[in-house]
Amino acid sequence: MSRRLSPIRLMPTMSSKVITPADLLDDRVLIPGRNSPLRLALDRAFSNEDHQPISTMETSMLNCYYFAASGMGVGIVDHTSLRSAGADIIAIPFEPRIEVSYFAIRPSGGQRIAVLDDIVRRMGELMPE
Repeated sequence: MSRRLSPIRLMPTMSSKVITPADLLDDRVLIPGRNSPLRLALDRAFSNEDHQPISTMETSMLNCYYFAASGMGVGIVDHTSLRSAGADIIAIPFEPRIEVSYFAIRPSGGQRIAVLDDIVRRMGELMPE
């Protein structure tokens, strides 16, 4: 299973339809850790833009939600994490569009495990195309 998802910006309140790097100049930007696929894609996206965040705070994906909900900054996260956070936030698409892929993997030739197959199937149902 492979899915491509776009990150979104999290804020306690905002009415914009999309957010761009230029919109982040005056905000503290909450970003995922250096080894996350989303962070690597964000670093590439910001390096191609004229505008980069002036203030960033690296934190876990889950803390991006809670910190944004408490007004500590603006989080940029993926859709998968958004669905599971349950924080009181507004989610707005981020542009340029950044696609991050997620893969379910298992050992080649390994026996199938029913509970894992069920988890992979359910994740496929929950994730947008």
